[in-house]
Amino acid sequence: MIPSPVAGSLYRPNSENEMDRLVYSAYVGGPIVKDRLFFFLAGELGKTDGQRLNTVEDTAAPYVSYSYDSPRYYAKLDWYITDDHLLEFTGAEDKYEASGNIYNYDFNARQVGAYRGPDNDIETGHTLRSLRYTGYLTDSLTVTALYGEQESPNYNQNPGYNPDLPFISGLANQSPAYTGGRPIGNAQTVSSVVDPDRRYEKDNLRLNLNWVIGDHSIDVGVDNQELRAFNQGSRTSGPGFAWAYGYTANPDPNALLSGATRQDGTPGGVPSPRGYPFGAGGYYAIRTQAYALSSYKAEQDAWYIEDRWQVTDNLLLNLGLRNDKFTNYNDRNQPVYDVDNQWSPRLGFSWDVHGDSTLKFFGNLGRYYLGLPLAPGGLANSSLNTSTYFTYSGINADGTPVTAAQLAPPVSANENFGNPRDYRTISPKNMEGEHQDELILGFNKQLASGWLVGVRGVHRDLKAAIDDTKANIPAILAAARQAGFAISPNSSASLLLNAGDTNTFRLLGTDGQIHELTLTNAQMGFPQLKRKYSALEFTLERPSDGTWFTRLNYVWSHSRGTTEGQMRSDLYRGNGESIGVNQGQNYTATTQTWDHPALMEFYNGDQSNDRRHALKGYGYYQLTSELGVSGNFSLVSGTPRQVLGYYCGDNYPLASSTYIYNPGQNPDPVGYGGSYHCYQGEPALPGKSGRLPWTRQFDLGVVYKPAFADGKLGITVNVFNVTNEQAATYLNARSELSPGSAHPLFGAPMFYQEPRSARLTVSYDW
Repeated sequence: MIPSPVAGSLYRPNSENEMDRLVYSAYVGGPIVKDRLFFFLAGELGKTDGQRLNTVEDTAAPYVSYSYDSPRYYAKLDWYITDDHLLEFTGAEDKYEASGNIYNYDFNARQVGAYRGPDNDIETGHTLRSLRYTGYLTDSLTVTALYGEQESPNYNQNPGYNPDLPFISGLANQSPAYTGGRPIGNAQTVSSVVDPDRRYEKDNLRLNLNWVIGDHSIDVGVDNQELRAFNQGSRTSGPGFAWAYGYTANPDPNALLSGATRQDGTPGGVPSPRGYPFGAGGYYAIRTQAYALSSYKAEQDAWYIEDRWQVTDNLLLNLGLRNDKFTNYNDRNQPVYDVDNQWSPRLGFSWDVHGDSTLKFFGNLGRYYLGLPLAPGGLANSSLNTSTYFTYSGINADGTPVTAAQLAPPVSANENFGNPRDYRTISPKNMEGEHQDELILGFNKQLASGWLVGVRGVHRDLKAAIDDTKANIPAILAAARQAGFAISPNSSASLLLNAGDTNTFRLLGTDGQIHELTLTNAQMGFPQLKRKYSALEFTLERPSDGTWFTRLNYVWSHSRGTTEGQMRSDLYRGNGESIGVNQGQNYTATTQTWDHPALMEFYNGDQSNDRRHALKGYGYYQLTSELGVSGNFSLVSGTPRQVLGYYCGDNYPLASSTYIYNPGQNPDPVGYGGSYHCYQGEPALPGKSGRLPWTRQFDLGVVYKPAFADGKLGITVNVFNVTNEQAATYLNARSELSPGSAHPLFGAPMFYQEPRSARLTVSYDW
């Protein structure tokens, strides 16, 4: 069977996946010195073994047998120096250590094949240490000081890596004229190489002074963080380049494969292979080269003041003000993003109507700023990411093509041609930090029966967002020409911006000078920034009387607008970087959303994380003094189905384009492939293409504490997803492989609910 994602064929038999996990844990605590020095220690070791079958097109690691350990510990030491002075030390570590072996797999016979080689050795996790001092200086004056540091290694290396062998992908698109019906690859399983010393570090210092004066409890303090990333990024494995095979079904030799920017600056993108020797069948090969390794850091400093004012016996007001400063640096310690005086006023209240907690009203109104993550610091670092397209006249035994004709110079969608970037060109002038305003109103009521009811309303409005855009969008290029300068290749190709707002960009000209260009949102062709989240929550709770307890929760919510946030959950990533990143775009705060106006056309609508209804319940019943049962259930509506294709608007004319669904227009003006909100020439607005199915889940637990052990022995059995529901949680959104060529995986479920599983826990306390 040829590994190919053909519609109607087997793609990924999840029933082949198995996993067993065993966890050991223990804890101990008590006094070291009576009334003065106390300790607590807890440890856990998880050991997991399993097999994972990947997709039919994953020829690098089709079947993986893996094992991983996850050791954890927690330690706490409390020293009461005197009755008024306390020192607390906390240490914690959470590690993940994995290894495995890769095997071939016959999708036709459904059988595991020969051993291919070792899978990557992975060592990740976090080590945390903190020291906290509390001093009760007087009856009304308390000071606290907290210092903490965290280290997070990120080791990911393959012990069988061959540095001389290029990685080959897209075997399903190899020309059958050269394969004889069986794809030709090689033993290279590593697509990219990272530095073995890749890691993160974080330090945090927080000082707080609390002063109680009359009906006021006033807090004043500072909250400072420094985050550092070392040796981030990756490079192409093997000899420094990889090969990917492609195919276009469009018979027009004048069609465009990609609109990415050419390295030599000439226009044209990448034409179809059909007009070149050995390209008449639509088959081509791409040589990719990527290199981006660097370090960077970020500083986030703040001071705040808060007054908790007991206005009356029944009414408490919270009045607060916070000021934030955010700075991100590149690998040369130069600031690429620097904003200060980000003011956050906040107001809250709690009204105990009768003074006995049977009826409470509460509310909060505030502004909240969000610092940038570390990744944008890499925008100012040199990086290379190019693709060179060829036709080919044969395939070598190692899977590499026998190149025939080069279709175009090397291209890069983000103009990453290895040039060093001037740090002054990353951020616009007078940039505003990302922030949102939030309003919460609600009440809790205790009924005469003892049951509790509650209602809470939430509204969040994103006021300013930060993302990146391309420096070569038409509006910026036109404004530079009008201003009489040419943009230097050392000016940043990716620019941070306040999305959906006016920005004053700073660009480096070929004259060596920094030029300022002010462009409104309308001039750039972007829609207005909009992200609004509204929710109404209802709760009903029956407090425990020693026999039974239950809680029901229903939430109606709606998330809509032109941006999801610092991440995008609608873009499927099948690059196998690590477990957990296959759904979404994991470039925080530098998503592709605002990279180009064409990507933002037809984007206003229900966001990818919008779930309109969520009903959840939890309950516990003590059947006897020894036996108890518990259950959880959830019923959650599906998210909007996302549909992406090639460009369907009318703002990027291309006379030579014969794109079947939108002739006369450039099908890929950005060079990002089928990433536009279009389907067969028509707009595909988020939320207008249907929704994913509802997800239903019921979990059941039974706990047994035999009387003969005096309650010290506990045996618990949990079954998760008892009915083994298998609703799809993500459908492939891409409708076209190339302009006019249907994507065989379009609409196919990529991820499902976790299948039914069981857990047995045995514990003993003494």
